[in-house]
Amino acid sequence: MARSKVNIGGGGGAELTFTAYTPAVTSSVAISSGTPTRSTPTALSVARYSLAATSIGDYALFGGGNPTSATVDAYNTTLTRSTPTALSVARYNFAATSIGDYALFGGGYTSATVDAYNTTLTRSTPTALSVGRYSLAATSIGDYALFGGGYTGASSATVDAYNTTLTRSTPTALSVGRYDLAATSIGDYALFGGGYTSATVDAYNTTLTRSTPTALSVGRYDLAATSIGDYALFGGGIPTSATVDAYRPEAIGFYQEMPIGTVFDFGTEITATVKQNFIVTPATGYIKYKKGDL
Repeated sequence: MARSKVNIGGGGGAELTFTAYTPAVTSSVAISSGTPTRSTPTALSVARYSLAATSIGDYALFGGGNPTSATVDAYNTTLTRSTPTALSVARYNFAATSIGDYALFGGGYTSATVDAYNTTLTRSTPTALSVGRYSLAATSIGDYALFGGGYTGASSATVDAYNTTLTRSTPTALSVGRYDLAATSIGDYALFGGGYTSATVDAYNTTLTRSTPTALSVGRYDLAATSIGDYALFGGGIPTSATVDAYRPEAIGFYQEMPIGTVFDFGTEITATVKQNFIVTPATGYIKYKKGDL
């Protein structure tokens, strides 16, 4: 069966819009038409707020919180709760994300500590954040977990990055220091948006290069962020707001960097319509579209 691909050679910039046709494909997809059903699994082992949560392997983890706690509760895929080794330092107002085989809990009130839990819930303590801070935000992109912003007694612009071996680096700081911001990821970008007195959005790609897309429509803090499909969403916040800002890479001027020889294979769909902005280095060369059997 024919497949379609784009070969990147040389360099230059171009915008490709094309439609590729292959022989008809018959497929069936099972779709659930039901609405989500709520259940109430076993409660946390200790009641608390200002905690952090993330997932790794077969477990969802809830760690720390206030009243100042080091407790970690883990829920497996059947919602059975367990209590793995506690955080090395009790804290709250911190952030969590996952990268590779690790769930990371970083920062918190008066702390620079990072605790890592692997897929068997064994805890380790990698290098601490470069600056202890709280009210920071975390997300992951490519091979990096990022902890950005926060409060140290003043607004912080620091970003700490941990790779899949838990080695820490410090990429370019946020363009504006701030705390009580929100973070999420979409496509090849990690986004840090809003924060105290700020509407700024900073974006980091998979090489940790920072850019600054269009700001939030309304500056606000204590907002929340998540992603769905092609969109990163930032919602709510203080001053009390119902605003939701949505970002998608092509809509905010992101460009995807690709080395010479990159091949895009669009599979065997009946039709494939693709529009993508390309930056190819070095700055001379060409982009070729080729269709044929692979």
